[in-house]
Amino acid sequence: MKRYLLKVDISGIQDFIFNVPGKGASRNLKARSFFVQGLTEIAEQYFTDIAEKTEVLYNGGGNLFIYLRVAQDVLDSAISKFQNCFLQEAIFPFIAYIEAEHDDAFYTQMQALHTKTSLKKLVRPFLSETFQPMDASIFDERFRMFAKKMVKAQGYSIVKSDSNELNLSIEENQFKIAGYILRLEYGSQAQKSFNETIINAMPLDKDKNKEKGILEFDKIAEKAKSSRKVDDKLAALKIDVDNLGVLFRNKSKDEYKKLSNQLKKFFSNTIYSVLKEEIQHGNIYPVFSGGDDCFLIGAWDIILQVAQKIHHEFDAFQSTLCKTFGLEHPLTISAGIVIYNPKFPMARIGQTAEHALELAKDFGKNRICIFGEVLKWNEFENAGQLAIKLKELIEDGESRGILERIRSSEIGFLSLQERAIKAHRIDFPKVYRLKYYLRNVKNSKNKEILENEFKKYEDALLEDFIHGRKESNAAQFPVAARWAELLTKSVNT
Repeated sequence: MKRYLLKVDISGIQDFIFNVPGKGASRNLKARSFFVQGLTEIAEQYFTDIAEKTEVLYNGGGNLFIYLRVAQDVLDSAISKFQNCFLQEAIFPFIAYIEAEHDDAFYTQMQALHTKTSLKKLVRPFLSETFQPMDASIFDERFRMFAKKMVKAQGYSIVKSDSNELNLSIEENQFKIAGYILRLEYGSQAQKSFNETIINAMPLDKDKNKEKGILEFDKIAEKAKSSRKVDDKLAALKIDVDNLGVLFRNKSKDEYKKLSNQLKKFFSNTIYSVLKEEIQHGNIYPVFSGGDDCFLIGAWDIILQVAQKIHHEFDAFQSTLCKTFGLEHPLTISAGIVIYNPKFPMARIGQTAEHALELAKDFGKNRICIFGEVLKWNEFENAGQLAIKLKELIEDGESRGILERIRSSEIGFLSLQERAIKAHRIDFPKVYRLKYYLRNVKNSKNKEILENEFKKYEDALLEDFIHGRKESNAAQFPVAARWAELLTKSVNT
C-alpha cells in the first residue's frame, strides 16, 4: 500500500454556471456555483473513505489535492467509478495521481502531477450517442429551488447515501452524486458553516407583500436608476490572482498548504466583508468567490467601486503575506469588467468578462480592463476620480456633449505619445489643439478644472519624451468620459 498525491480538477465550470436562461438566472447561478464547490467536497469525502490514511492539501476553486495511502487497484477502481457518474454532465472531474512517499520532493511532485492532469484533459470519455440527458428545464427549476433553500440555510453536511444510485440527482435541499449526499442544514448540525462567508450570500427582494426571494438582475439595474439616478445597466467583474505558479515555486508542502488556504480565506471571507453591505442593499450578486478568483454581477456603478475596494484589500493582504512567508515578489490581481444591458444573454456574460480579464493580463497583468481599455489600477482610480469631476460639471450645467469630445481626444493623445516615443519629438501645438475640444465650456471655473486635467497629459508626454517609453495611458480620459456618461444618464442638459 503506497502513498499517492491525487488531484481532482473540475473542468467546464464557467460554461456550466452561466449556461442558464435569463429568467430566474439569479437563483440558478448561485446554486450551480455552490454545486461546483460541493463536487470537490464530495470528492474529498469519497476518496477519504477508500483510503487507510489521508491528508488534504487543498480544496477549493474546483480543485482538490489530497494525499492517500491506499492500494493502487482500489484507487484506480474508485477513480473510474467516480468519473463514470459525470459522463452525461456538462462538467467533468479530471483525476490524476502520482506516487508521493516523501515530502522533501514536493515541488517536483506537484510539477509532475500538473503535467499528468494536463495530459488527462486531452481526452474526455463520453456516453454513446443514444444517451438522453436530463430535461434542461427540469434541471434549471431544481437548481432554482435549491438556491431558494440556500438563503435560509446555516451550512451543509456531506453523508453517504443509503441508495445504490450513483448518478446526479438534485432536490430542493440536497443533491446526490457518486453515492454521497450534500444536504443543506438549518441548525447546529451543519458540518460546514455558511457564517460570514460568501457562499450563500445573495441580495434579497425586500418586497413586504411577498416572501423574501433572491433579487433578480433586472431589479438590481432598476434600483440603480431609481435610487442613484445612474444608467440602469449591469456589470460583471472577474478577478483572479496573477502568476500563481511563481508564488508556489520551490515551496514546501506546509508552505503550499498555508499559502493556498490564506488565498482561499481572502476570497471567501475577506471579500465577503468588503461586499456584505452592498449585498444587503441589493446592489451586488456574488456568483462565486473562492480559491484564487471571484466573479461578481451587480449595478455597474457599484461594481466599479467595489473593484477598487477589492484591489486595496488584496494589496494589504498580499503585503502581510509577503512579510509572513518572505516572498520575494508582491502578489497582484488582474480584473475584467463588462457593462451590459440586463437583457444581454447570460450565457455570454461569463465569456465576455473572461475575455476582458485575458486582455488585462495580456498587457502585463496587475491591470484592469474596462470599456475595452486596459489600465493600471492607479489609472483606473484616476479615471474614476475624473469621472466624478465630470459628473459634477454636468450637474453644474455643462453640456453632456463635452464627454463625447473628451472621448474623441484619445486618438490625439495616442498619436502624440507614439510621436514622442518613436520620433523623440513632442509637438506641443497639437496638445493645445486638443484643448480646442473644450472651447464650449460654459464657465471659467469648469474650464480651469478640465485644463488642469489636460496639463497632466502634457506632463506625461514630457515623461515619454525623456524616457523613450509610454509612461502614461491616454485611455484614462475616454474611460472617465464613458464612466461619466453613465453616471449622468438622467441629467437633462
